[in-house]
Amino acid sequence: MRVIRSIRFRITALATALVAATLLLAAVALLNLVRADLISDAEDSLASALEDQALELEQAYAELALGGEFEDVGAAEVYGLTDFEVAGEAAELGGFEQAVDGLLYGEILQADESLATVVIDPTSGEVLEVIDPGSGEVLDDGEVAAAIDDYQFDVFVPDFYTDDIEALPAEFTEPLLVGATSLDDIQASIDALENALLMTVPLLLAAFAALAWWLVGRALKPVVGISARVSEISSANLGQRVPVPETGDEVSELATVMNRMLGRLQRGDQRQRQFAADASHELRSPLATLRTAAEMIERHADPARSRSLASDIVSEADRMDELISDLLELSRLEEEGDRGPAGDGNREPVDLIKLAEAEAQRAELGGRTAVKVLGGESGPLPVSGSPRQLRRLVANLVDNAGHYAQSAVVVTVRPEDGQAVLTVDDDGPGIPAAKTAEIFERFSRLDEARDRRSGGTGLGLALVKAIVERHDAAISVGESPLGGARFTVQFPAAV
Repeated sequence: MRVIRSIRFRITALATALVAATLLLAAVALLNLVRADLISDAEDSLASALEDQALELEQAYAELALGGEFEDVGAAEVYGLTDFEVAGEAAELGGFEQAVDGLLYGEILQADESLATVVIDPTSGEVLEVIDPGSGEVLDDGEVAAAIDDYQFDVFVPDFYTDDIEALPAEFTEPLLVGATSLDDIQASIDALENALLMTVPLLLAAFAALAWWLVGRALKPVVGISARVSEISSANLGQRVPVPETGDEVSELATVMNRMLGRLQRGDQRQRQFAADASHELRSPLATLRTAAEMIERHADPARSRSLASDIVSEADRMDELISDLLELSRLEEEGDRGPAGDGNREPVDLIKLAEAEAQRAELGGRTAVKVLGGESGPLPVSGSPRQLRRLVANLVDNAGHYAQSAVVVTVRPEDGQAVLTVDDDGPGIPAAKTAEIFERFSRLDEARDRRSGGTGLGLALVKAIVERHDAAISVGESPLGGARFTVQFPAAV
């Protein structure tokens, strides 16, 4: 049952059925063409024989015109039929006459006795009726009718005329020549061809079915390999990939797409594991702090000490909330990154200058470092993207600079070579060149001069990198003219 339901069986069966129908139609057409061709050859031979007899008749009339004798004047000439048989006995055609209705009437004779009267259309040579001479009834079946059906008749009217013949007898009429040829040999040839086709067509179908079964099996062999490999893959070994055949066809494309899907699943699994590991690692410290503070409140009833510890609990809770929010946002951005360019459904022009000014004002209200924005005099500078994500990017860069700046942060927005460039400078301790790649990793740790002493989650720059990639932008880190670090983001200008 499984074999019958398989694609291999269905394709083979359908292809074999189509080929069988094609061969059947071709065989029927071949039989009809061969039959028509053989009958046409028989008719041509009969017509040629009648033409030869007409030439002999023309010479006889010429002799008659010269005073000779011609005993059969007025009678229709008959082409000889030596193999004409009825009921196993020889028979012959008698004389034919053309009636008033234009049809030819002649006799089938056997031992000088009339077996039947044959009515023939002089134009087509078709036998219209076979009549019993005794009763005058039409014979639709029987040996006589069957014997006549096995012959092809033809009527020939000589194209010479007798205007130059003088003193012809009054009973002279224009002669008609009637002939017939047997179709037995033709039918025997058709039967032989039919028998050959009955033997050949099934063999051809069997050979085609076997070939189709083999070819389809070979074409589907990579699919079997893909299925076997996929059945082996689980969450524990998502790094495996299905084999990709080097055929460049749909199966190869399917394998490639499945490998991409497995890659997405693997990255998703890695993100989940990374999220769990990061969350468990980073939450351990604030949770320990919360537990310690709660135990101290429980052990010591000093109101002033309790208020101080309660403030620490609120601070750690806020840090945990910010940490979880950043982890979720980073995971969401990475998951969206697997589905294509950023903001496919939420892209809109965002003025980078207004965004920088708003974030600078927010940072100044909440911090001790002055933030200066340059470039606003050049007018709006739009970029295409998600307003929420771009705001988060600018805010994280400004906050990061503010955490490590001594006294000043400068944000510069300018157009450059068809791009929008955002630069954030600070006058802090700077970042060593060897560490510039590490700072975009989750919870990266640098030296003491630039650690997370300001209370950050350690995910801000990782979020910045994810947002940059989602917006087809580029980010680089270098030394600032102010003495600290410079972060530069280059955005494609909004179209």
